[in-house]
Amino acid sequence: KDIHIDAHYAILHVHKHKGTNIHSFEKYADDFHVFAVEREWNLIRWLIDDIVVFTLRAKDVGSTWPFNERFHFLLNVAVGGNPGNPNSSTHFPQQMEVDYVRVYDRPMPSLDGHLTVKAKQSDVSYQIINDYPECSYAWEISDGASISSGHDTNQIWVNFGNSPRTLITCELSCSCLKNGKKTFSLVVEQQTLTLVDLMIIAAVSILFILVFFTVYRDYVHRRRENKRFNWTPVNTSDGGSSGGEIL
Repeated sequence: KDIHIDAHYAILHVHKHKGTNIHSFEKYADDFHVFAVEREWNLIRWLIDDIVVFTLRAKDVGSTWPFNERFHFLLNVAVGGNPGNPNSSTHFPQQMEVDYVRVYDRPMPSLDGHLTVKAKQSDVSYQIINDYPECSYAWEISDGASISSGHDTNQIWVNFGNSPRTLITCELSCSCLKNGKKTFSLVVEQQTLTLVDLMIIAAVSILFILVFFTVYRDYVHRRRENKRFNWTPVNTSDGGSSGGEIL
């Protein structure tokens, strides 16, 4: 159910990589999907079914950007690595069915935006990129969220609620498109706290309690010391001598 995306490169002969993991509630192997890579100068986009799932820019990797050079396609069935090594439950042989491989002169229209959001996050941008001139846009959003602005443009801003998943769709109408229309659909998931998140919150809470207790203990200790040494000046003059004062 996971799609692993990685760009591998080297800085001073040291291997580096950047990428992401895309999780889905559906099994990608159950049906055909369109996987795409769009390469522009100093930029690469990865797409699944016309949805941008990851973008890498030259500034993200530092001084080295080898991806403006010529490259070739390599399609293979990889076994092992980060997804895990095969075991007794692994079924062999496996196959990858490819319907077509196409190369375009320019990027195709696609929907770009956040795949996950926080509860009640507001003003989150979603945009149809690489669209054609004189297109019209019809956005729809499922219950629990609302479009704050940009209804009839190629970019909208969304206010989310507490729904675990929100469906955003856009119907793009343009004479340049096949059949004149194209629909983009994106399911946005709400971020949930993982075990690691809960452990971090617990650790920060414990640290805050310890700091508060230490500060409070020092405060009480100083108050007690002040009361213990709360001297009152007394006039000790006798005869012609002057009075005393405690500093």
